[in-house]
Amino acid sequence: MRLSREAALSTLRNSFPASDAERQAVRQELERLLASPLFRHSRRYPAFLRYVVERTVAGQGGLLKERSLGIDLFERAPDYDTNADHIVRTTAAEIRKRIAQFYQEPGNDPQVRIELPPGSYVPEFRPAAAVAAVIPPEPIVTTSLKPRRRRIDRRTATIASAAVVLACLIALAMSWRLNPVEQASARFWGPVLNSPGEVTICVTQPGSPASPLDPASVPNFMQLHFSESAHVSVGDAEALARIASFLGSQHKSFQIRRPPVSLSDLRHGAVVLIGGFNNEWTIRLTGELRFHFEGSAEAVVGKYWIKDRIHPENKDWVFDFGKPANSSTEDYGLITRVSDATTGRQLITAAGIAKYGTVAAGEFLTNPNLLAELERRAPKGWSRKNVQIVIRTKVISDNSGSPEIVAVATW
Repeated sequence: MRLSREAALSTLRNSFPASDAERQAVRQELERLLASPLFRHSRRYPAFLRYVVERTVAGQGGLLKERSLGIDLFERAPDYDTNADHIVRTTAAEIRKRIAQFYQEPGNDPQVRIELPPGSYVPEFRPAAAVAAVIPPEPIVTTSLKPRRRRIDRRTATIASAAVVLACLIALAMSWRLNPVEQASARFWGPVLNSPGEVTICVTQPGSPASPLDPASVPNFMQLHFSESAHVSVGDAEALARIASFLGSQHKSFQIRRPPVSLSDLRHGAVVLIGGFNNEWTIRLTGELRFHFEGSAEAVVGKYWIKDRIHPENKDWVFDFGKPANSSTEDYGLITRVSDATTGRQLITAAGIAKYGTVAAGEFLTNPNLLAELERRAPKGWSRKNVQIVIRTKVISDNSGSPEIVAVATW
């Protein structure tokens, strides 16, 4: 007994994806669609599509309602009026259109199709090859050649139309995977990832040590800090590697600049500054903000700190470069994300007082779980504002520990 077309489609949709391999195939198709120009230059549409696909794959499709999507994805109040605010419906309709455009392009025939049925926010998935095997062709009853051709043309047109709708649904499923943890990462990095042009990552070389290292004695932190490389410090390199890897995973192009770096070099796109006292641009562009670096220019081996303009009496966020390098201590880092008036671009800093704070800042910026903690600590609406985060990290045996938030400021 043959299944009807509707029954066959229903069977596929209800049974796929059932295995880890099938779920992986859905995610791969989602990434393929999101990498297309139809989605990669947008923030809202990929976020929506990824969210509903991942929730459905995780077995939570029943939670995808208009109101919950408005709250989770668009930061609407729990009691917002869905009749007056159409953002969820409008976004879903645009995604359906973009999916259709994607699958109309040559070479975009998928192994798995992701559909978003009209009137629903729960995507449906079906393997393209399985559809032909499960759904039998409609019988053609004809007594002459011409009617037979007309019947075939009508059926082809119907299938093509269905493919367009299906393509729209797949695009919706390919959006950003915004689970509660990843939402914070998306919100923090969104202004940079959606900015035009390449991201400029600016690193600089360490300064010169105050005196040559004496191998017969235990060096202090300042000597160790400046002795590691004649070009880029190990701490800066580790933070650079993390941030470059993250940008690459988000399909955002970037360039790495080392001194000399001019102001015009920082005006081509968003900027990420790595390093604190060893990066001139970090000191210059954050010097007027609430949290900023301070220290004595004359005392190379001494105490440096992060200052709070609102609470200048606070001297807790300090690092003593004069301590022996084999002692346990703490370092502090400053993460800044602002729309910078000097460059006219989005600016992010990953800067420590010493190298340990810089390493911790790089980890914080690229770890969704740590950014989720920022989401819990920051005031509502923080993602649309400038933000600074002061972090603390333990330093043991010349290694930095996990970052910990000690202060957050938004404006």
